[in-house]
Amino acid sequence: MQILASFAFLVIALTGLAEELRRRALVNAGQQITREEALRLYTVNNGWFLHEEAELGSIEAGKLGDLVVLSGDYFDRTRVSDEGIRSVESVLTVVDGKVVHNTM
Repeated sequence: MQILASFAFLVIALTGLAEELRRRALVNAGQQITREEALRLYTVNNGWFLHEEAELGSIEAGKLGDLVVLSGDYFDRTRVSDEGIRSVESVLTVVDGKVVHNTM
């Protein structure tokens, strides 16, 4: 399961390079974000955006807890380059407390 494959824009946010435009083009120069900021956009900030921050967006007691375990260390640039994020896969996915994908 390629959980991050559809998030090509995540690589664009980190690098500013958009290969999806049929050519490697720099977009929004100087406006790249960190991996931590990108993760918050997909988690805590989504809870806030949906006005459901009391139920989702972070791992806390009483909140919904969907999660994935990834094939690579997202936070370690020496193990997974910005471009390498395209090939990171989910090896375990839990939705509504149930394992729905497991290749571990």
